[in-house]
Amino acid sequence: MIGSSYSIIQLLIFSCIGLLLFVISLLVGLMLYNVKLNNTIKTYFLNSFLGIFTIVCLYSCIITEFKTINLLSSIVLTYLCFKNNNRFKFDKLNYKELIPILYIFPVVFILYGCYTLPTSIEYDVRFYSKIAYSFREFKQENFYHFYNQYNTLFHGVTPYHYFEMWITSLITLPFSIKAIIALKYVTYPFFISSISFGVLGFIRSNRFLTFLLFLCLSTLPLYMISIFGSGFPVYTDFWMRPNFITYYYILLPLFYFIIEKKWFNLYLTVILGGTVSVIIIPCLFGSTFLLSLFLVYRKVIFRKNFILLNTLLIVACVLNFFLFKLFAPIVNLVINHSFKDIVFQSLGIWKAVLHSITTLFIECSLLILSAFLISKYVVKTNEFKNIFYFIILQVIIGVILFQGLNRLDNSYQFPYFSYSSCGFIVIITILVAIDYFKNNSVKFSVVGILIIFCLYVFNSSYSLKTLSVSLENKNLLQNNVSGNWVQQVRTYLNTNEKLKGGFVLCKADLNDLDPKSRSCVTIQMGSFISYLTDNCNLPNLTCKDTLLSDKNSKNKDSFEKVEKWIEAFPIYTEECNVNEYFKSNKIDYLICSKKLLNFDTSLVTIISDSESKFLFLSKKNH
Repeated sequence: MIGSSYSIIQLLIFSCIGLLLFVISLLVGLMLYNVKLNNTIKTYFLNSFLGIFTIVCLYSCIITEFKTINLLSSIVLTYLCFKNNNRFKFDKLNYKELIPILYIFPVVFILYGCYTLPTSIEYDVRFYSKIAYSFREFKQENFYHFYNQYNTLFHGVTPYHYFEMWITSLITLPFSIKAIIALKYVTYPFFISSISFGVLGFIRSNRFLTFLLFLCLSTLPLYMISIFGSGFPVYTDFWMRPNFITYYYILLPLFYFIIEKKWFNLYLTVILGGTVSVIIIPCLFGSTFLLSLFLVYRKVIFRKNFILLNTLLIVACVLNFFLFKLFAPIVNLVINHSFKDIVFQSLGIWKAVLHSITTLFIECSLLILSAFLISKYVVKTNEFKNIFYFIILQVIIGVILFQGLNRLDNSYQFPYFSYSSCGFIVIITILVAIDYFKNNSVKFSVVGILIIFCLYVFNSSYSLKTLSVSLENKNLLQNNVSGNWVQQVRTYLNTNEKLKGGFVLCKADLNDLDPKSRSCVTIQMGSFISYLTDNCNLPNLTCKDTLLSDKNSKNKDSFEKVEKWIEAFPIYTEECNVNEYFKSNKIDYLICSKKLLNFDTSLVTIISDSESKFLFLSKKNH
């Protein structure tokens, strides 16, 4: 592992890796595609964007033997490559225009290293890191990570967002970095740094100041507009929701092409975006179609081109469907309800559905209106006009899908792409407006006030003190364990890379864990040891009598996920005496809270101390 007792040293090394990846992707993009836009920074960002897609496509196709969603990206990129008559030839690099990346990358990497994710999101990121690790281990593009090794029926392609995970898997290949560290402290800041560079394409001067302001504005709690009582905050920033980082990354080239009215390139990029995250396809493809319909009405696009462009979207949707259908796993732990049930569920609460649709649309519209007013009356330009239409259409589709299909698992993610768009366009218009100020005193005063305000708001989410400890220890010690506990567990795990683990819940633990989270597909007690080992395979060893002990007629629907888990893995849920797992050599260690008792001390060694919430039990004489 690239390690140090000081995270600032680790982060600076990681920023060099990020810089290297950006330069390589830029060169790949320029050599194969060399797409030009109206200024050099936009051109360089876009070609780096295409270059990173090319690298991901090649890597994922090799690993999975072409059973990957990136096959569709490969088709788009192959077309763009053959369309470029000057392949392997490009203009001499303008090094002056690339200077910003020299300060953008280290600043972003260090800042992200100081940031602490919300607990619920941290669980998700650990889950993502396991998927990234499993790509090479099991050569499957699905979210079942280590379940693939237990049952071949889990093998196959499942719809999800894998782009950032493929990058993470690639980064861990040449460098000795844990997957969770690579994802959080290389992949995420790499994309944020690239976005920060791409945003500079909208402004004319003061790039360093604009970069700092962009970072600060990105932390603004724009979700505070959620004041109309829908119960669903309009999250827009990528700090709280890391999957928004790739949404911003996709949005930048889309905004470029809409402004420059390069509709064919827009559609190709939309198809690429659909391979980054399947959940955004309805929102992204639907708003693109409706925008083109509006542009036909305004006679900006000819009908013939309209048909051709939208045929591309239809073909992409059909190919996606057949890809997932052809290579889908036989076993599926995702809860599916019939379309009839979903519709009737929504109709049964139609007043609440209409209320949420209305309030969410109003709240998002407030952000779009703010950006529109800044653009019209401060910048005095109409170049963002079509972007505003594009985003409004995204909001309409995303919010209606979210509320109309609220019975679907994770349906709240349908409008997330549109929320990102709302926040991003507000930030961009503020940056452009300040750039247009002719009076430098006013400009610097406004920038200073905004930066101070953002730092004040964001202050509680990051700490510079964490730079004095390693990234691994920073994260481990935030999980109610002591340094001594961590050191003993690290020593044990280092004895064998193939150790098999698990976790056990007792009834007292269930009070802090809702039924949907007990299936252990995503949330696993003790999963923070992923900072110690990539082989963090922790099935839930809790017997079904305990897992279902608080089930009743009122909450039975929320137990669907855990019941599917029990059905798929009876070997882990039928035994209520955890000592039997050690006796039968099914596991080498397990993690549990101190609330769990009745261990056979002749079988296990217990790592525990007064400062730690968790027990770590390992089989004796291993």
